[in-house]
Amino acid sequence: MILRSSKVFQSMNFGGCKKIVILLHGYGSNGEAFASTAHMFWSQRLDDTLFIAPNAPFDCDAGYGFQWFKLNDFSYDELRTGLESVAQQLKEYIENIAQEYNCHDINLVGFSQGAIMSFEMLFHTKISRIISYSGMFAPPTAANIVDHTTRIMLVHSDDDQSVPYANVALSKASLEHFRIIPEIMTCNGIGHTISADGWDAGAKFLKS
Repeated sequence: MILRSSKVFQSMNFGGCKKIVILLHGYGSNGEAFASTAHMFWSQRLDDTLFIAPNAPFDCDAGYGFQWFKLNDFSYDELRTGLESVAQQLKEYIENIAQEYNCHDINLVGFSQGAIMSFEMLFHTKISRIISYSGMFAPPTAANIVDHTTRIMLVHSDDDQSVPYANVALSKASLEHFRIIPEIMTCNGIGHTISADGWDAGAKFLKS
């Protein structure tokens, strides 16, 4: 079981790899689709940044795209089972990328299931920043994070029907337990997607 091939692109102003942004797509999508949108909004906004968007390791049960793990419901037990089944694989992938490009400013940007995966990496490897678009945090009951200085931004719509907005408050409380105070951006009426304003806020967060 290995991560599928990656879509890679560089920022327009690229004089060397000083920051890596790994884009983790959502359930039923793929790295290329996520990367193409990120390229449109971010490639001219960030300097010396390498973007990498792998495909998740499994064909999606929905019949199209890929999945990080099975997702029949959003119960805590199902999420923990899925996360634990693929966490080591993603950890090794991230650390290999950092070594390959000799760059350790690693940033994860995830949408939905990809955001859930991004949070899981807090317990496995050092991450500079995480942006969760329409995601949720399902921490293990007994574990500690690798680095309490990781900066996190939560971006979520108030009418999201796939991953309800209530998960923002739950994720915030769980992160604060680990001494991380996330930045929060609430979008209005856009559902389970990322708005142009959300992409703009993400660029500013990654530059900060």
